[in-house]
Amino acid sequence: MKVFILLKIVVYFNVIIAISNYTLKDLNNPLLFIDQICSNRYIAFTNINNTIICNCSQNYVTIPNNTLYINNNMVQCSYKKKKRFVTLFYSIFVPFGLDYLYLGHYLIFVVILLISGFALISNCYRFTFTKSKYYLSDKSDWFYVGIGLLAILIWIINIFLMGFGLITDENGFETVSDLYMLFFGTNDQRDL
Repeated sequence: MKVFILLKIVVYFNVIIAISNYTLKDLNNPLLFIDQICSNRYIAFTNINNTIICNCSQNYVTIPNNTLYINNNMVQCSYKKKKRFVTLFYSIFVPFGLDYLYLGHYLIFVVILLISGFALISNCYRFTFTKSKYYLSDKSDWFYVGIGLLAILIWIINIFLMGFGLITDENGFETVSDLYMLFFGTNDQRDL
């Protein structure tokens, strides 16, 4: 019992000595706060004149006009990029502009939603309530076909744009190229 108490006292004094060895100059060293500066999402970092530059992992990026600072170092790797797999999934299976909503382009989302929704509703109306026996027998039928073809064209273009990552998110960052998950079904857990 005496050995345990003596060991506890020795550990306690070592902690006090270790804390007292840090001076104010040491606490201003940005390397003590590297995990906070790089948001724990870095692969490597460089220290140039007490300015930390983080190499972010694949899914994270630094916002250029970030206002968060630790010891005069901007907090980096704090913004999680949008996933290309999700945008492609939305553009293929939900052709109403949900991919643009996910990316933060709200105006484009509303336009595509209105066009696609109008095409769907108008063509359902045409096939349900009109009494024409022949398809394209009336001039209004061409309007229904045209709006339906426009919605299909927008859908195909969105699949292409989202699949190749040609649309950025609302902050101007490209999507993470994670389409390998379709073929291999794995994900790098470090970047989550």
